Amino acid sequence: MNEVMTCKGYRKHATGIGYPSQKLREIAIHEAGHAVLAWVTGRRIVRLSMVSDEQDLNVHPVYGVEAGSLMVGPLPPGIDLRKERILAEREAMIALAGELAAIRFRGSDTKKELSRSDLEGLTYIAAHSGESEERLSSCLDRLAALTALYLEVYWRHVEVLAEALMNSRELTGQEVTDVLRGVEKRGS
Repeated sequence: MNEVMTCKGYRKHATGIGYPSQKLREIAIHEAGHAVLAWVTGRRIVRLSMVSDEQDLNVHPVYGVEAGSLMVGPLPPGIDLRKERILAEREAMIALAGELAAIRFRGSDTKKELSRSDLEGLTYIAAHSGESEERLSSCLDRLAALTALYLEVYWRHVEVLAEALMNSRELTGQEVTDVLRGVEKRGS
């Protein structure tokens, strides 16, 4: 489990043409939510991207249209998330952050389910053996609440990063770090 983690946001949409600007902003907020949680928790960011309304979208046969992604670097050698609960929880929070940021942006929680691609990141926490369904559920509730708190505290970072992502559609890890440090310098 020493691979590079990617959080991909998929949206059901028939074509890449004509995404309304509000939907593009929601996609940018979703991806920025993942990235801010990764940055705050010390995960190295490699790349952050989102679609533009001019480009063809990558259509996944199960998830739908790929709308954006966050790629983070590999874990240090010897780290096994099945044995390192705190790191597994960090990965789960990064996975939760995208949809929780989008929910906050929309101003509601009418969408009860996370995107299926974000749920893949939650398998890290589920990999801990011996967790009953009830215990796993309460753990995910706790992580979702903690993630929402991080997003509350760092919401200005999410908004500024989303704006930068909308302007360029793809940012390197260093560019993401520079944008977020700039928010820190200016004071959130």
